[in-house]
Amino acid sequence: MTSMMAGYALARLRFPGRKVWFYVFVGSMLLPPVVGIIPLFQLFKDIGWYDTWLPLIVPAFLGGNPLFIFLARQYFLSIPHSIDEAAKVDGAGHVRIFVSVMLPITKPAWITMSILAFQMSWNDYLNPLIYLYSSQKWPLSVGMASFVTQFAGQTPDWNLYMATNLLYMLPPLIVFFVAQRYFIQGLSALGTVNQR
Repeated sequence: MTSMMAGYALARLRFPGRKVWFYVFVGSMLLPPVVGIIPLFQLFKDIGWYDTWLPLIVPAFLGGNPLFIFLARQYFLSIPHSIDEAAKVDGAGHVRIFVSVMLPITKPAWITMSILAFQMSWNDYLNPLIYLYSSQKWPLSVGMASFVTQFAGQTPDWNLYMATNLLYMLPPLIVFFVAQRYFIQGLSALGTVNQR
């Protein structure tokens, strides 16, 4: 949701430094996520979140991913400005326009972002490995990797590993096929942008 709000602000509101902020977001996509591991680890350890699921849940829930902000901005740019102007004539402010007008129109965009966020969180291996010390709290991505390494000097049960891998792949596939129509609409609308 925060990515949608930031994308709306960058696409629809006129304020000084708007383009600079957009370039900062796009430029931050060039940095690998590994750059922030040590400061984030220290931050989460200082606030008592080490070995809890909070470092994995809270940043993903707040959704400040620069890619999502970019996608939201591009989608909002594809919507004609006459819709905003009609809502303003009816007396709606920016919050009302965003919640009542723009969110229903941009349903394919935020469903696309939700699918991508789910897939990124589901397949995340590095962050749980860093922030979760207890093996009981590991998600499936780390548990699957430890499944092979537990057979040190032995041959792993590959049939069990492949069966578990199939079960591990099912939730993202189900989510994708259920929301495939919105996912394709959300990505195809990024090619048509009306700049003003």
